[in-house]
Amino acid sequence: MRTNLYKNGDIIGGNKMGTNARQILHVDMDAFFASIEQRENPVLRGKPVLVGGGRHRGVVAAASYEARPFGIRSGMPTAHALRLCRHAILIRTPSCSYAGVAQEIRGVFHTFTPRIESTSLDEAYLDMTGTQRLFGAVEGSAQRLKESVRRETGLACTVGIGPNRLLAKMASNLAKPDGLLALHYASAKVRFAPLALEALHGVGPAMANRLRRMGLDTLGDLMEVPQRVLEGHLGPAGVRLWQRAQGYGESRVTVARPSQSISRERTFFADSVKRAALEGVLSGLAQDVARAARRKLLQGNGVWIKVRYGGGFHTITRRPTLSFPTASTRAIRASALSLFAKVPLGQGIRLLGVGMGGLGQEGLAQGHLFPPKGERRESALDKALDRIAQKHGPSALRYGGTPALRRREG
Repeated sequence: MRTNLYKNGDIIGGNKMGTNARQILHVDMDAFFASIEQRENPVLRGKPVLVGGGRHRGVVAAASYEARPFGIRSGMPTAHALRLCRHAILIRTPSCSYAGVAQEIRGVFHTFTPRIESTSLDEAYLDMTGTQRLFGAVEGSAQRLKESVRRETGLACTVGIGPNRLLAKMASNLAKPDGLLALHYASAKVRFAPLALEALHGVGPAMANRLRRMGLDTLGDLMEVPQRVLEGHLGPAGVRLWQRAQGYGESRVTVARPSQSISRERTFFADSVKRAALEGVLSGLAQDVARAARRKLLQGNGVWIKVRYGGGFHTITRRPTLSFPTASTRAIRASALSLFAKVPLGQGIRLLGVGMGGLGQEGLAQGHLFPPKGERRESALDKALDRIAQKHGPSALRYGGTPALRRREG
């Protein structure tokens, strides 16, 4: 069977992927942490940006694509990276919650399929099998998914398509950055042949060295070796290696258990006793929690706040139970602010958090016999604000004033 090969939306050749095959997407956010920093601070765009630890003992968690021509890679000691690129900009303290951004992206995924397996903050597998009646060919769905992620978050991602996880992952590796590539068994062999041994997912430096001692230099060489020969040299690992070299892999996407809670937190640069400013932060966190719940089509009947004081890091939580399941921004925000009104400020607050539990699918939980006055109006307002956030970002329009408290720098 032949397949479409796409990169950056262009057909490279072949026919469409067969509709009877599994259709797995591997979505990989491009330079995720560094790209978020460039999004948040336009001054950083087009410059080599590193996100990671300090110069002495830290490592690079992410490097922008402007930094990579200097040989900088994730996991490299920060000191070494800065020697390779002396004008690189090191970000040690995130400008926003990377996990929060990842949840926004997962919300986009859920508009395409419920069968999602997140393997890290910036990577996930999506099973699109059987969605053709809704979205058409998988290549078109993948392109729309890329566009939705960029529109809603301002970030680029690369999507690989394959009949199993291995080929989907390899496709995304080949298509980076900001690419789209579909592979099937026959086309994969053509694309794999000239690649270095380490390009095969699961082959590390030690295994690559063993294979080179056998006289193998490329994946094409490896594909030509009979299974029994690899098994004789490497044992059971040789069988698994032969299968991966032929493009065979696991196609099952394991869906995580439904969220038991949704929460957002913020740590401040300096401990604060300014109640009005703290209420502004709490209001924003409550809005983020409500929006996240609506994005996942969830409702909850419990709201809590988390307060951590400076000095000894004493932490308290306060938890009421709502009389009805909701994802209303007004209800969640009002509950959080009501709880915070009873919390003493002490010597200063270092962290605030808002969360919601008792989650269930929207429409499945028992609602009101007589809905609260204004509930439909509030629902319409929430949907309007969600559309604005989707188009212009989550901070485009919010309840209340803009919080004046700075995030913690270290």
